[in-house]
Amino acid sequence: MGLRTPRLRFKSGRARLFMYYETLSSGYEALHREEQLHKLRLIRENIQLHGDERILDVGCGPCWSRELFPHVIGIDPVHYNEHVIQASAESIPFPAQSFDIILCVTTIHHFELDKALAEMKRVAKNDALFVITVLKKASLFHRIVEQLQQEFGTLLETDGTQDNILFLVSKQHQTNHPLVSTKL
Repeated sequence: MGLRTPRLRFKSGRARLFMYYETLSSGYEALHREEQLHKLRLIRENIQLHGDERILDVGCGPCWSRELFPHVIGIDPVHYNEHVIQASAESIPFPAQSFDIILCVTTIHHFELDKALAEMKRVAKNDALFVITVLKKASLFHRIVEQLQQEFGTLLETDGTQDNILFLVSKQHQTNHPLVSTKL
């Protein structure tokens, strides 16, 4: 008779999700670092920073965005390192109107979309820039892009290798935004 591992019981689905991401995290860096940095470089080339913008990276993984952007705070279900706060996109632990830029790179398809977008909007300043990449292979790709385009004004959209990169703002700031260039 073989050894049986005990079945873990969690009080909530959120705890199960955090544990799931924790098991994936060990190989994540080796598999995805260069791909994610490439997307972040494309994003950085199209944002004109003044140096004092507060940036939230939602679903940041190890928070590679810190290599290209100043003043980044990352949240992720996994506490990768001292630069990452363990939290979910559906319950962001910051006060309203805290951030100038919200980054969300190749993770939005993992979220409860309505809740995550509501939370991102809540913590964003009124004139905040949202940069969200959507994995083309995600089963909900078209639904996610449609919802983003309905809820936000789209300044730029580019077809990255594996993701669409959307530069979004609230609809009242759609025609012009001081942080976005047009290099794409």
